[in-house]
Amino acid sequence: MSVSLFFYYGKAVLFKMKLCWDRACSLRYLICLLFIFSLSDSLLAQKVHLSTNMLGYANFGTINGEIGLCLSQHFSLYLQGKYNPFEYESKVGKQMNNRQLSVAFGTKYWLWHTCSGWFLSGQCGWTRYNCGGIFSEAAYEGDACGVTFGAGYALMLNRHWNIDFGVGVMAGYTDYIKYSCPSCGKIVGNGEKIFFAPNNILLQMTYLF
Repeated sequence: MSVSLFFYYGKAVLFKMKLCWDRACSLRYLICLLFIFSLSDSLLAQKVHLSTNMLGYANFGTINGEIGLCLSQHFSLYLQGKYNPFEYESKVGKQMNNRQLSVAFGTKYWLWHTCSGWFLSGQCGWTRYNCGGIFSEAAYEGDACGVTFGAGYALMLNRHWNIDFGVGVMAGYTDYIKYSCPSCGKIVGNGEKIFFAPNNILLQMTYLF
């Protein structure tokens, strides 16, 4: 796929996602999906698991969770969400934040058996972000969408508990507005770009039903 086509499809996806956000649809769909996953007896019978990434909380307190469903011996599906509404103040009085709302849907291929041993993963996701004051005084606000591919290992502790380790790389598209600082609101630029970044770096606790 050429760069121009990547930009075109990236813009189209972000435009549709922004419409859903403006109409308050995205959060409703997420709540409905979580409700269906968690309450359906037929799904629970197929081995549902809940996870949270401990490294996410080290990222300025980002609240995160994942709900997954084992489909067969080697395949599982998962729905992942992240939320960070927090702002912080440094010792010199400067504001810092890494606020975000992220939703992703993906699948894992398990080499031995679901929720045990090595796995390969792939997901598509969307993020609305506002971050700044961390590495520089500038702040960025925008939307991003893309795909992530990764790998990891699930260590079984007992019948119900696992520790998952993993790492991934995301390729995506973003459009953004640049501010001179997180709190002043002065716009100094905007843009759009294709990016590659680490994603799904996991030290994850998983509970299997």
